[in-house]
Amino acid sequence: MSLVTANKEKDKRADELIFIKKHQEQLEKIAHYDTLTNLPNRSLFADGLHHVMLQCSLAGASLIIMTCC
Repeated sequence: MSLVTANKEKDKRADELIFIKKHQEQLEKIAHYDTLTNLPNRSLFADGLHHVMLQCSLAGASLIIMTCC
């Protein structure tokens, strides 16, 4: 295999990885943000809340959650 061919293959793989990474980022955004308003959705809120609850539990701290109806 020539050096030019090897470089083209390497560039092709790099382009494919960039495409895959961008697609993953788009899917993450679609999964966690409303497509119309771009506001965080319940899934993102639940993930964040779970994370904070776990941190509080590990630290032995209390957590207060206030909601508005």
